[in-house]
Amino acid sequence: MSRYLWPAALALYLAFYLFFGERLPYNGGLGFDGYFYGTLAQDFTGVLNKGIPEYYLDRILPSLIIWLCAKGTGLSLVTTDQIVDAFRIYNSLLLIGAALVWVRLSRRLKLSVEVAAIGMAAMFINWTVLKQYQYFAVQTDATALAAGVAMSACVIERRYVLLAFVAVLTSFAFKAVMPFAALLILFPTSVPEREITRMSIWLPAVAAIALVIIMLYGIFWEHFQPAAAAAPVSLTALPLSSAVVVAYVYYAVRSFSAERILTSCRLGRLDAIGAFVALWAARAATLAAMARIYANNTSIVDVKTFLIGSAVLSVAKPGVFLIAHLVVFGPAFFLLLWYLRPVVDAAARHSAGAALFLSAVLVLSLNPESRTMTFTYPLVMTFLCIAIQEFNISWRFVIAFLVCSLLLSRCYLSLNALGMEEVGPGPLTDYGALLRFPWQWMFMNIGPWMGWVGYVANLAMVGLVAAVLFALRPPPVGGKAKSPRVTIC
Repeated sequence: MSRYLWPAALALYLAFYLFFGERLPYNGGLGFDGYFYGTLAQDFTGVLNKGIPEYYLDRILPSLIIWLCAKGTGLSLVTTDQIVDAFRIYNSLLLIGAALVWVRLSRRLKLSVEVAAIGMAAMFINWTVLKQYQYFAVQTDATALAAGVAMSACVIERRYVLLAFVAVLTSFAFKAVMPFAALLILFPTSVPEREITRMSIWLPAVAAIALVIIMLYGIFWEHFQPAAAAAPVSLTALPLSSAVVVAYVYYAVRSFSAERILTSCRLGRLDAIGAFVALWAARAATLAAMARIYANNTSIVDVKTFLIGSAVLSVAKPGVFLIAHLVVFGPAFFLLLWYLRPVVDAAARHSAGAALFLSAVLVLSLNPESRTMTFTYPLVMTFLCIAIQEFNISWRFVIAFLVCSLLLSRCYLSLNALGMEEVGPGPLTDYGALLRFPWQWMFMNIGPWMGWVGYVANLAMVGLVAAVLFALRPPPVGGKAKSPRVTIC
C-alpha cells in the first residue's frame, strides 16, 4: 500500500469540509480569539496601528501570511465568510504538507507500514485536525502542528541549523517554541544505556510532592480562579484528583533516568547553536520594538499565572488533563503512557536534548488545555513510533487503533445540528453557557471548559477505547522488548 494514500485521503476530507462542512456560528465563524486573528488578516497594518495586547504580538504570523496572500492575489477578505475560508485553505495546505513530511519521515526511519499508519493516525486522525481546525478555523494551532512535524524531520535528520529557522518562524505563531527547540539544539549527544541511579529512586517522590505543594499554594494561598467560564476546582473531588496527579507525576518521572540524561548533556555544533542564539536575539529585539510601537496596556496572562494555573487546573476534576488529551489527540496518548519507558529510551538514544524535550512535554501535559502541546506533539509521536517498532504490531491492532481514533475524533458529529446554530452571532453575555450544552459539544473537548456532563461522557468513551487497546496490546518481538534501535541520519 502506498503511504501517499494517507495524505491523499486527508486532502479529500479537507476539500469536502471546505465546501460542505459546517462552521462555528459565533462571530460569523471567527469565534473568540479568532475575531482578533481574522480582523488582523483582513487589515493587518490597520489593526496593528490601533494597538493590540502584547500577548498577541508573537501570534501574528498566520494572519500576516493570509493578509499578504490576499494582497498579492487580489482576493477579497471583506466578509467573515471569506476570512474563514481563507484560514481553512491555509490550514488545509499546511496539514497536507505536514502529512507528506510524515511520509518522508516514516521512510527515513524505516518504520513498518503498520507503525507508520499508527503515526499518521496519531497526528492527523483526531479531534484537533478533523474537527477543531475546520469548525473553529481562525486559529494559529494548525501552523504550530505543521511546524511540529517539520521540526521532527529536522531533529531526526539532525538538521539543527534548519531547525533553528523553523523554530524562530513558528515562534511568531505559537508560544514556548524557542525553549523547547533550545533543548534539541544545545544537547544533541545520545545518552548511554539505562541504569538505576539514586536520583531515579527519590526524584519521582520529590517531584510529586513539589507539584502538590504548588497546587495547594495556588488554591488556598493565591486563591487562583480559572478564566471566565472555566470549570472551577471541585474541592469535594480534590483528594481523588490530587491522587491521580501524584500517580501520574510519579510514573512519568520514574520512567526517566534523570542522572543518566543530565550527565549526558554536552553542547553540540557551534554553527547550529550560534545560528539559534542569533535568531533568538533578533526575535527578542523585533518583539521589543513591536511592543513599543504597537502594544497596548491590555494584559492577557503572565508566566506565573500560567504555571500556577496549570497545577491548579490539573485537579479541577479527577484526571481531567488526561481525559482532555485523550479526547483531543486520540488514543495515541494512551499508547504514549503505556509505552512511556520505551519512548523515553528512544528519545534518549537520539539525544539528551530529545529526552529533556520529552520530559518538558510531560510537565506541560499537566495543563488540561491540550492545545499548549500542539507544537511538541508530533516529535513525541515520532519517538513513540520508533519505540513500538520493537513490538509485534498487527493489522488487527492498527485497524482497532484507526477505529478508536475516528470514534474519539467526533468528525461524524454535526455540531450545528446538535444545537450550536442556536448560540447566535455574538456577543456572548453569559460565559457560564460554555459549561452547558450546546456549547459543551465543542468545549467539553478542552479541559478547563469541560463541564461535569462532558467529563462523564468523555470518561466513558476514553475508558472504552483504553479497554479495547489494552486487550489488543501488541506483544514485544521475541517475547521481550528491546531498546529501540533505528538508523537516524
